[in-house]
Amino acid sequence: MLGAIALASLADEGNGLMLPLATRASREIESRLVDERGLPEKLMLQRFLQERRRVKGPFVFINERLMFTNAAAAGLVVPGDKARLWDCATQLLTADRSARAELVLGSAAVEVRCEPVLDGGVPVAAILRLAPVTDAPSHPARNRYVRRPYGWESLTDTEETVTDLVARGLTNREVGEHLFISRHTVDFHLRSIFRKLDVNSRVDLTRVALERSFSAA
Repeated sequence: MLGAIALASLADEGNGLMLPLATRASREIESRLVDERGLPEKLMLQRFLQERRRVKGPFVFINERLMFTNAAAAGLVVPGDKARLWDCATQLLTADRSARAELVLGSAAVEVRCEPVLDGGVPVAAILRLAPVTDAPSHPARNRYVRRPYGWESLTDTEETVTDLVARGLTNREVGEHLFISRHTVDFHLRSIFRKLDVNSRVDLTRVALERSFSAA
């Protein structure tokens, strides 16, 4: 839910047109919200509004800055869950498409499946589909989020190539030209690499890549 509109009047002044008017106003506000956002956020919001009308089960649309939940997910997710859900999304986006995770949100354990939201082939957000784990109380071992391995062994072939090119001093645009992908896709791979190698910048990444190269020589 993005918000709500309420029209109120005295009981004897009520009118059957109030509900259609509120509905029309909410749709106009949705349209303005879409028009006023940047392109990635515009796409994310458009997809969210489409999915909200089509899907009944709980789901979350999320990127680094924003999180939208439908009504079914509102009882499971609170704003404080955003960081954990985004961390879960980045883990699953770099895993096999069939990968799933389990999280405890408040007092409820949920199974999470993740799908990318793409703009021209570039991931700009993620859809997290949630399914409550009804047998969680009798299976406490299920109430945890299983992460993929960290470290060099966890890098994909593409991530290793991106790491090598960045360590040579290439910019995101130059790496993209070398690999025939967009600079936005390179940035997506870099965020995954930073997380897996526990580094925070290109300088740190270059340092650990050189240290690994020297130790292997």
